[in-house]
Amino acid sequence: MKLKNSLLYFFSLIGLTAFTCNDEKRPDYKVSVNDTIQISLPYTAGTGYMWHWNKNEDSLLDSVSVETIYNTELVGGAGTQVWNFVAKKTGKCTLEFEYKRPWEQGEGTKKEFTVKVK
Repeated sequence: MKLKNSLLYFFSLIGLTAFTCNDEKRPDYKVSVNDTIQISLPYTAGTGYMWHWNKNEDSLLDSVSVETIYNTELVGGAGTQVWNFVAKKTGKCTLEFEYKRPWEQGEGTKKEFTVKVK
């Protein structure tokens, strides 16, 4: 079980390399209708901060799942939130996420990802 958790954590870090929220040169996503998009966002467990998707009314994407991956080796340490979306119609949209505590007022840190659905 420990090996499984270590591998899961390792692969989530690899995902962070490709889609890190701090990477200002991240590529746009180009997908087809019914394709799934996966975005991994790092967070620190135990702080109360979580990523929230700011859904647009006319979004081309539907959120199909959100998974939180905890680092079981370090309580309150770094973790990953993995968001899965499915493209439902053609066009271009922006996925906007906000990193904040839900009980606090004001804006948090925002990250955006552009998606082109063909």
